[in-house]
Amino acid sequence: MSRHAFLAALLVVVVGLVSTHPLSRVPLSAAALHYLYVVGVAGIVGWLLVALERERRLARTDGLTGLANRRTFTEAADARIRALRRGGRPFTVLYIDIDGFKAVNDRMGHAAGDLLLRSVAATLSHELRRGDVVARLGGDEFAVLLDGDRDEPVVGRLFGALQSDPRARSWGAGFSIGAVTFRTPPIDVDDMLHRADAAMYLAKQRGDHVVFRVA
Repeated sequence: MSRHAFLAALLVVVVGLVSTHPLSRVPLSAAALHYLYVVGVAGIVGWLLVALERERRLARTDGLTGLANRRTFTEAADARIRALRRGGRPFTVLYIDIDGFKAVNDRMGHAAGDLLLRSVAATLSHELRRGDVVARLGGDEFAVLLDGDRDEPVVGRLFGALQSDPRARSWGAGFSIGAVTFRTPPIDVDDMLHRADAAMYLAKQRGDHVVFRVA
C-alpha cells in the first residue's frame, strides 16, 4: 500500500472512532466528516487501481527481463495468424537460443546467468522495430515476431548485435536463431513455434548460427 493511501485509510478509521466515541470531546461537523471520508475512500480506490495495474503487468511480463512472457507472445502470435488467414500481411517469427548458457551458469553461477539474460533482453529490445514483439519463453530461449516478409536484413542485424553483446563475448556465449517467414498461416501458435524451433536446432547442429525458411 502506498504511503498516501495508508494515511487516508488510517484517517477514515480515526475519524470514525472520534466521531462515535461517547467520551469524545472533538467536535467535527458533518461536512468535515464527509470530506475526510471521501478523501479516505479515494485514497483506497487509488491504491486498488495501482495494485490491479501492477498485477496486470506482472501477469504479462517476464519477471527477470521485463520482456513479454509466453502468454503475451502467444496472444500476439495468435492475432498475427488470424490476420494472415484473413488476407493480412506475412510475418516472421524468430526462435533464439543462447549457446553455452549452461556453461556460464556452471562456471560463474546463476547470478551471472541472470545478468546475461537481462543483457540479451536489452539488446533485443534496442534492435527491434516498433510493432515487433519480443518475449522470453523460458530458460535461455527467446522469441520474436517481426511484422514483415523475409526480414533477413533485420535478422542479420539482430544476430550481429547479439554476438557483440559484451557479456556474451567475454563469457563465451553464442546464439542460434531459427527464422521462419509465414506467407501461409500455420495451424496454430504451437505449430508456428515448432517450425521456428526446428530451424533453430538446425542452425545449432550445422553451426550456421541462423537458418531462414519460408512457409
